[in-house]
Amino acid sequence: VPNLQCPNKFQLPTDLKTNDEAAIIASVKSAGVACSEYLTKYGIDLSAYNTHENATDIDDLRAAMGYEQLSLLGFSYGTQLAHVYIRRFPERVKNAVMIGPVAPDLALKSPKAIHGQFERMGELIKQDARLSRYIPDFVSLMRNVHGKLKQKPQYIQVPLMDAVDEGDGKFLSSIFRGIAFFKPYWKMHLTDFHLQMMTQEMIGNDRFIATLPGYYYKMQQGNWREVGNRLRNFRRRDMVHGLMVSANCATGYTEARHSQELEEEKNTVLSHLGTSFGRQPDICGACGVPPLDTAFLQPIGAELPLLLVYGTLDGRTPLENVEIIGGRFPNNSRITVVNGGHNQLMDSQIRDGILSFLKNDSLAQLVIQRTITFDPPVPFQHNLEDTLYRIFTEKNIAAGEALYRQLKSGFAGASEYLFDFREPVLNRLGYRLLGEEKVDEAIAVFRLNVESFPDAYNTYDSLGEALLKKGDKQAARENYLKSVEMNFLNGNGWGVLKRL
Repeated sequence: VPNLQCPNKFQLPTDLKTNDEAAIIASVKSAGVACSEYLTKYGIDLSAYNTHENATDIDDLRAAMGYEQLSLLGFSYGTQLAHVYIRRFPERVKNAVMIGPVAPDLALKSPKAIHGQFERMGELIKQDARLSRYIPDFVSLMRNVHGKLKQKPQYIQVPLMDAVDEGDGKFLSSIFRGIAFFKPYWKMHLTDFHLQMMTQEMIGNDRFIATLPGYYYKMQQGNWREVGNRLRNFRRRDMVHGLMVSANCATGYTEARHSQELEEEKNTVLSHLGTSFGRQPDICGACGVPPLDTAFLQPIGAELPLLLVYGTLDGRTPLENVEIIGGRFPNNSRITVVNGGHNQLMDSQIRDGILSFLKNDSLAQLVIQRTITFDPPVPFQHNLEDTLYRIFTEKNIAAGEALYRQLKSGFAGASEYLFDFREPVLNRLGYRLLGEEKVDEAIAVFRLNVESFPDAYNTYDSLGEALLKKGDKQAARENYLKSVEMNFLNGNGWGVLKRL
């Protein structure tokens, strides 16, 4: 099997004095040409790798394995592939599951559909008494920030030392300090188009969704440091895998869909370029991948049983897709993950629903509630981790546990950002103690986190690690089992259980 991974990187220009979309597109086009030329040297023709050919491969695999029919399960692009397979080999499909669904004719994202996610986030923010004091209207905040950048790109100086993480070690930190003595800052221009591209990338991931309101609030206040650090990493990245380039470009889009985008962007935060940047014809042409014929973009539907799994905060495959695809497959069931992002659509609860559907060809509509906690737009006034660390180390475990419960009882519902009671805080404290060989204290902290977040798989994983370090293999095994039961994609948990 040929390796379609290109070794070169994107190099997005950030020295622009104006909001020059053409220069940014040209830089990506140049990277596409370099990728195509590299693969051509090894006899690889990217245009040969598309969804039509991938569907043929699936049917060849079915025939080789001796099956008359298949159950299809696809995630994201895999759902587009499932559509094409259903159209070409309908008699071969028993039923199908589409997780984060998209169809060939919906692959070009709708600015209006993405805008709907920002509006839903705005409604959630209004329900948060603390956050809504700072961000009463999220969509208006976004429009304001993008409007400022359209008028004048922001010149940003990001300290070089911001690139050093706590875990990088003293050696790497010392190297950066030496470099920073001569060149203390990265210097960049942030344009509206840069921010559009970064926002589009962020809205598929629940962790980034949680940070987005705070990012925009800080930019509105003139604090550009965090978004500058993100731009520093965003501007120079590895090329995406060649198969994704070829499959996406070969899909193409209809002129009607493109015209729809241009009309929608008149009333949306992100433009058609901001939502579907990678599908621009000149970029795809540079990679040597022409679109398939227009018949490929005809709507696809069938009477077969279909399960749609989707999140209400999924910016990669938005809610619009679900309603359109559901109308084409009338025999559909649905699993709705409320407040779920694109990367939150496969856990043990969803898995069980999928297995039930595959066995019975039907599923009562299932609604799974997820909680999203947006990052604060301002710093917390007190450091909970440091406060608890002093009590656990200078006094005792009982005093530390008592203080945590007391603080949480008194301040978790405060109208201001006083203490941070989110899951990562206790997790960091636990590993801080574990790194200092204070194993009993770490176990106590991880137990507090399990108590506070019983539905979070990672809390059990961390507690299992501390128990294992203490030598309590049975208790460690029980917690790792609980962790992988909640998230069967927890590779670390499965690896430890295998060793145990």
